[in-house]
Amino acid sequence: MNRESVLGWLKRLLNSPLIIPVIALPVAGVALHHFATTYPPDDVNLSADNISAVQVSTAASATITVVADHVRFAGATGGLDLVVPLPASLCPQVASSVKTSCSGGELTVSPPFSADATSSQEFVLVPLTADRVRLAIQAAENGGGVNVTVAGGGVARLCVHQKVGATGLTLHVGPSVATLPAFATPPADCTGPVIHVRSPSPSGSSAFTFQGMKSARAVLAGSQMTVEADTLTLTLHSNSKRETFTQPVDIRSERQVQITPLWKEPNPYFTSDTSLQAHATSVQEGNAEWLNTELTRDAWTSLIDSGANTLVGVVVGAAIFVVARKTGQQPSGQPEAGRR
Repeated sequence: MNRESVLGWLKRLLNSPLIIPVIALPVAGVALHHFATTYPPDDVNLSADNISAVQVSTAASATITVVADHVRFAGATGGLDLVVPLPASLCPQVASSVKTSCSGGELTVSPPFSADATSSQEFVLVPLTADRVRLAIQAAENGGGVNVTVAGGGVARLCVHQKVGATGLTLHVGPSVATLPAFATPPADCTGPVIHVRSPSPSGSSAFTFQGMKSARAVLAGSQMTVEADTLTLTLHSNSKRETFTQPVDIRSERQVQITPLWKEPNPYFTSDTSLQAHATSVQEGNAEWLNTELTRDAWTSLIDSGANTLVGVVVGAAIFVVARKTGQQPSGQPEAGRR
């Protein structure tokens, strides 16, 4: 077949009224199959009993308030900033006790580091954003308490709010010890000397632990959240289907998901004052995707929800319109010979 005959065949095909349905119908079929097997996001509800860990990631944010006796940092990566409730004039004295110097109301030390109180103090994590924040109960064999991990968000900053009647803090930096006095009228919150604890790899993730805890309250948010608990109950709003899990559940959402873990002695787990609400694109437990499989919504309902009917209707309708228009046109006659 030479080039001219191929071009002629293509020209006749393109001028044929069948070209539109030939293209449109397969496209419509593919679209129908895609939307019938791909589920749109769904509103979900996740309630949990005895929460042992919560992790948020993807534009994660966190605020945490803890009443505890100790905060410890001994990580090989990352760092921690601790703002202590002292007049700035005492910064050189504190720095001398831990074998460093004070500059501009700030001092830098290396881990292991701990701040210990003989009576509980309030530690407040300044609101932060990060790639990932994890809040987890630490096992008793590891000293107990609550562990906080921050990755990809700079250095976490803790402010010590001296509770009424509390004695001062004792700082431990390796073998060095600095005892900080309490004041009847401490400085305004988060305005005292800043202790920068820096590991050999300060740009890595940071982990610190609260121990001797009395209470804790956190607000965690992110587009992805993983919850570990004794029992987790997931409900899909579209069909009210419900499933119970004992393994961690990971939820990914189009919008930020927020949870408020609460802890109060002697409870060994976190609780949440409200269940987790999300407009989820994925819900995974282990390797199972529960949004589109075991908790499957009706495929045709999903199809309608997704707007596929509108897309396919437009494609097919356009095809019919073009075919009708082409078949309704009469072929033009041969031009008349010019009149004299």
